Amino acid sequence: SDIMISEYLPAGSMEEQWNIDSLILEFKNELGLTFPIKQWLDEEDDVAEEEVRERIHQRVAKLFKEKEDRVGIEIMRRLEKDIMLKVLDNRWKEHLAAMDYLRQGIGLRGYAQKNPKQEYKREAFSMFQQMLEQIKHEAISLISRAELPTLEEIKAMEAAQQVPDNIK
Repeated sequence: SDIMISEYLPAGSMEEQWNIDSLILEFKNELGLTFPIKQWLDEEDDVAEEEVRERIHQRVAKLFKEKEDRVGIEIMRRLEKDIMLKVLDNRWKEHLAAMDYLRQGIGLRGYAQKNPKQEYKREAFSMFQQMLEQIKHEAISLISRAELPTLEEIKAMEAAQQVPDNIK
């Protein structure tokens, strides 16, 4: 969420430089969350960028804590792990394809008076960092938007799926 916030509320910036509408829309689309940022700014005169950022972090942390309380720590960790593995698998496949594409075209850098090996290392590292950011962003987005049943509802579903021994 820090990258999302920084895009619309640059670090150390003044309120005139902020793009609050786009920030609110981004959080709504990506995390399913609505923040009353305009209300915070209307109610208090000197709300700094750091304070807005901190309030957003607190609300996101509260959302994840509520989800954890709803289903329990064990199920929440399993959900997080499953989502992270699925996102990692998909993004890694895309990354390998992009690396192959980069490798095929890197020889052309020599025409631009650049060392192809150094350019490959530089671009590959940049692509890897982008992949890691995409993984974090996508996993957090999926987890935050997941509608989770309560622990009691999960137990009821599990009980309903069990077949009594005398029916088998």
